[in-house]
Amino acid sequence: MRLESLSLFAAAALTLAGVGLLIAARPHMSSGPEPRHPITDAMRREAATHDATRGPSFHVVDTEGDTLDLAALTKDGPAFLIFIMDSCPCSIEAQPYFQRLYDGFGGRVPFVGITDGTTDQGREWKAHFQMTFPLISNPKKELMHRFGAQHSAYSALIGKGGRIVRLWPGYDRSMLREIESAIAAEAGLPNPRIDVSAAPTKPTSGCIF
Repeated sequence: MRLESLSLFAAAALTLAGVGLLIAARPHMSSGPEPRHPITDAMRREAATHDATRGPSFHVVDTEGDTLDLAALTKDGPAFLIFIMDSCPCSIEAQPYFQRLYDGFGGRVPFVGITDGTTDQGREWKAHFQMTFPLISNPKKELMHRFGAQHSAYSALIGKGGRIVRLWPGYDRSMLREIESAIAAEAGLPNPRIDVSAAPTKPTSGCIF
């Protein structure tokens, strides 16, 4: 009995050791790389001060020579603004998701990009990303400051009549879901549920304007 008991004990110990080795050998499941510019609580609080406020307007010519008037764009429904820093890796990584959102709504919601690049740089940006919504060149960055966009990759939903529904201080999977839901609700359109599987899992902002 004693030998039999020792054999059973040894077998159990080996089994537990084997399980431990398997667990140790499993790849480490990370929640994603650390963002270059993480969204801080202070950034969230500051962005929230713009929510539900009367936003500024603009009447400008975009990179293609067309006139854009925010009051006209929001006369009957919302518009969505994206703040872009030319050549900024953060804006480069975020741009495909904003284009995907625009496509998901079938162009029925006006999207406008606002870049600190020149008109020529803006045209290059649009061509490179196959961007199909208007882009405003604003090298002096006054529009960024007027809307409260402190960093690239900020975005704002402007509701009917020109109020700021929400200012987002960056993006990640969760915020992209918030953005599409907010646009859908404000526009009275179905939620397109775009593919955000490759988006950051941690809240990330962009470079400082």
